[in-house]
Amino acid sequence: MNEGSDPRRLDGVSRRAVAGLAVTQIIGWGTTFHLPAVLGSVMAPSIGVSMEVLFGGISMQLLASALVAPRVGRRIDRMGGRAIMVAGSVLLAVALVLIALAHGPILYFIGWALIGLATPMTLGAGTQASLVQVAGPSARRAVSVLLFFTGLPSFFFWPLASWLEPMIGWRHTTLLFAAMHLLICVPIHLAVLRRRIPVRLSADGTAMEEGLPPRARRGAFWLLATVLAFAGMISWGVALNIIELLKASGLSPTTAVFIATLAAPIQAAARIVEFMFGGRYPATITALVSAAVMPLGFVAMLIGGGSVWAAAMFVACYGVSNGLMTLARATIPLALFGRGEYGTWTGRLTTPQNLIFAASPVVFAALLQRQGPDVMTWAGLAMAVGCLIAMVLLARYARRHR
Repeated sequence: MNEGSDPRRLDGVSRRAVAGLAVTQIIGWGTTFHLPAVLGSVMAPSIGVSMEVLFGGISMQLLASALVAPRVGRRIDRMGGRAIMVAGSVLLAVALVLIALAHGPILYFIGWALIGLATPMTLGAGTQASLVQVAGPSARRAVSVLLFFTGLPSFFFWPLASWLEPMIGWRHTTLLFAAMHLLICVPIHLAVLRRRIPVRLSADGTAMEEGLPPRARRGAFWLLATVLAFAGMISWGVALNIIELLKASGLSPTTAVFIATLAAPIQAAARIVEFMFGGRYPATITALVSAAVMPLGFVAMLIGGGSVWAAAMFVACYGVSNGLMTLARATIPLALFGRGEYGTWTGRLTTPQNLIFAASPVVFAALLQRQGPDVMTWAGLAMAVGCLIAMVLLARYARRHR
């Protein structure tokens, strides 16, 4: 593919990269972030910790990732993602081995800290930055396709872990997952990340015709960080409390669970729409739609109370908003900062995002348990409106400086 290629079409190298990285992302997230969800009940007594401490490993992952993500992003921009992603997969394998050997909290948390260090190298933003370099002008299309698969780790690894644990135990299951990183992920990263399409540079060394002018990028960064902070509070805070919110609003447990499960297919449908039509409009439009939809869901909950229609509308709005914002989170930095500095700026965005992600479930749970569903809903509405205002300001800022 050359610089003049249709950005909505992927060439053979880009398609292989997307396919390969989709496999490594499913394995990566399925064997780390989703591990306690399936095996936690047997891991906790075996290690000798409570379930609360066990799930603290996720917080350790987020915090460690926040510390190193900016530096990793800069390195990917400078030297490419191939070697970094290979090193990240090796580090994930070592981390899982340590968790499998843990008989107390110390080794367990060391393992999760290593997972956090590896996350920006081989999962999430690091993967997207590496793919951007391979796909070149078709980067937005490639990232959108890849993100469609990021919702599938639980689909594959929850049943796989549940099937393996009774046969070989959780420790050997975790060791098997570690082997997957060495035997599957490392070879894939070596094979599909060989190409690196260079960014055209001007005489002063800046990228030509990509993103905003350098003088405008810091302002865009802070506006985007504000958008993602509000959106992250909702997406992470609501996701882990949505069933309890619906139950506290007056729905039966069965109805609450059924309606809450609709969020996943709605998110997938929103991503399919973006995949089909996203190349025809700016990435900021995707985020504007996402930000505009979410307040409607909270308003429905406030008006409808414990009615089924209000719960269904809330979940539908949440699903559409979160599905689109997941894509916008990865593609807007491409539009604002260009391919040449994509890894650097997304790495910087990871730090505030991860701090928000770590805190938001606790904040929403506290509001729900201590103040009730109405207060939690009002708080969510305030964050959704804040996200919409920040996104409108960002869109105007980008248009003014482009």
